Amino acid sequence: MFITSKIRYYFVFVVLVSILFNCKDDTEENPVNPAYVNFSIYLNDPEFQELKIPGNYAFVRVGGASLVIYRVTIDEFVAFDRMCTYEAKPDILVVSDSSTVMVRCPECESKFILVDGSPQEGPAKYMLRPYNVTYDGGDYIHVSN
Repeated sequence: MFITSKIRYYFVFVVLVSILFNCKDDTEENPVNPAYVNFSIYLNDPEFQELKIPGNYAFVRVGGASLVIYRVTIDEFVAFDRMCTYEAKPDILVVSDSSTVMVRCPECESKFILVDGSPQEGPAKYMLRPYNVTYDGGDYIHVSN
């Protein structure tokens, strides 16, 4: 009886250890650290005229942050860090793609859809780092953490 209970405990221990080591960690975070951003854009500025039309985007560099801002609809904007999430190197930024709704990494060729920042092709598995965007309904958007 004593041997049977030892075998049972050993079996339970082996099962628990195998479960722990075989479980994938789903808590992994986006490898791109968020940059501090807190700025406004005047949409009537000639530099940002393309943002007046839904479906267009603009690249913006503010301080140490390089972002892409995309106008999803007449009332909705999104902003993402331009750093590719595959290797998360500060010098590798997504660039324009032939599609107006996507950007791509020139290094690994990952493509990201600008509506939600999710990867569509290539080795990147994390979405582009998002930032908060508020729209006043008129001429200004504000981007922040």
